[in-house]
Amino acid sequence: MPGTATSDVVCVDKPGFLGGPCVASTGSTGVDVFARGDDKKIYRRAIDGSVLGNWAPLNSLDGTAIDSRSDLDCAGGASNINIVAVGTNPPGTFLRTSGFGTTYGAFAPALTSQLFRPSASVAAAASGNYFLAALTTASVYAEGPTATTTVPNNLQSLPWSGLDSAFLTGSSVSWYYLAAFDSTAQLAIYILEQTQGGPQWLTPQLLSPPPGKSYERSPTICTIGGSSSQPVHLAVTAGGQLWHAYSASAVAPFSAWELIDPQVNATSAPDCATTSNGSVHIVALDSSAGVVKISGSSGTFTTQRLGGH
Repeated sequence: MPGTATSDVVCVDKPGFLGGPCVASTGSTGVDVFARGDDKKIYRRAIDGSVLGNWAPLNSLDGTAIDSRSDLDCAGGASNINIVAVGTNPPGTFLRTSGFGTTYGAFAPALTSQLFRPSASVAAAASGNYFLAALTTASVYAEGPTATTTVPNNLQSLPWSGLDSAFLTGSSVSWYYLAAFDSTAQLAIYILEQTQGGPQWLTPQLLSPPPGKSYERSPTICTIGGSSSQPVHLAVTAGGQLWHAYSASAVAPFSAWELIDPQVNATSAPDCATTSNGSVHIVALDSSAGVVKISGSSGTFTTQRLGGH
């Protein structure tokens, strides 16, 4: 595809990963990528542009506590990252840890009033706070930074796939996003607009899959705060391939789906993060059980194959 380059191709003949990986922004160009190895350890890789770092296990994190169907999700900034997943003791436990670099506390239960399907999400909110979201058997449950329950009042077309969340803040207004595939095979995006007048759930945006394709697994949504004119990015897998769409500002309609790299066969749900230089970073597993990271913007993506651990 024009505008898509591939670099740092790694032939994976070493141990791979299980479940969807996640990516979190750490600065203007840097990201941390996390993935659960087939040895059940959680691995981290720090990447800044073409400097790829190395996979290293986070020995404080017990990957055996995570449901085998759960992906990882993560969000953070220059000094703190949260990682979440759904655990097995008891089944449906929302697990969360925070830290930075190679130093993380053990996974601990969060949102303890509920048990969830194997899908957990975290988004970085204002002032270093976090927004947590997950799916129960019949609804969505989300908590804002002050532990206030934040559930859309216009939910429709249950059940869903797993979900993802994002947060964007502007001048005197902020937006919380929840994205999931619904039972009509659409991608539903629920947006909570928070102003001085109070919160309001906007009319959901619905996106059909790419022509001739069906959505798979779970979607991902990401943005970076600071202005209502910041783009909001989506990534999905459909037909075994990775697709990208974006909204030019907080509540603008989304673009048509763009096939990111036709040479990538995605075998997990994707995750995404944006960095302050304007790039979106998308990660997923490929057919070799290694992590692939695709970065850039519409029409100018670059693929880096990070391989297994």
